[in-house]
Amino acid sequence: VEGAGAAGQPATLVLEIEDTGVGFDAVFAGALFQRFNQADATITRRFGGSGLGLSICKALVEMMGGEIEARSEPGRGSVFRVTLPLARTLSLAEHDAAGATQAQEQAPLARVDALRVLLAEDHPINQKVVQLILAPLGAEITTVEDGAAALAAFAAGEFDLVLMDMQMPVMDGLTATRALRDIEARHPERARTPIIMLSANAMAEHRSDALASGADHHIAKPVTAHALMDGIGVVFEVAEGG
Repeated sequence: VEGAGAAGQPATLVLEIEDTGVGFDAVFAGALFQRFNQADATITRRFGGSGLGLSICKALVEMMGGEIEARSEPGRGSVFRVTLPLARTLSLAEHDAAGATQAQEQAPLARVDALRVLLAEDHPINQKVVQLILAPLGAEITTVEDGAAALAAFAAGEFDLVLMDMQMPVMDGLTATRALRDIEARHPERARTPIIMLSANAMAEHRSDALASGADHHIAKPVTAHALMDGIGVVFEVAEGG
């Protein structure tokens, strides 16, 4: 974005996309944004397409009062540049303040800051999702990839919350949750730790299986920030008898 730091002032949004495709020469450049045109007649046979994409892009950009242009060399790819005149609805300072307020609203629990979380999840993308939600709020996350590792971590350390995937290798989440509750039963000096079960299934039987194993709450995947923060609020409210 170029210019316009204050709300209501005009700014210019510039987007550039670079590819390494077949490219095109100067002769074709003049007809690039016309309908049903492609630089190489074999493209449709090889990859499909009708030659309408850039024409549609041009129409949309011009409807927004902007411009689109391209530069290219045959065999060396292309660069497409879109320039759009936009006005900020908020200043940068106002945007940052609004973002901070939204984060506080999504994380109503002050205890999220420094919350010690044990995450048992074998899929790296799901691990990353939870980390992206909780880590910026100050949570301390210990991640393991199966139920047996979760059991070992739980026995060796102290956690305020356990997020347990239902289906994992080595030991599944239901078995691991029962084992965690057994550890607590053998060590009454330990406070009961809230456990939230994460599952790709939202069927009633999966929720009941999770609760029967000793979990306090069930969240269906894909995990969202809203669902996770609501779930954390629920288990801590129950734990405190609120």
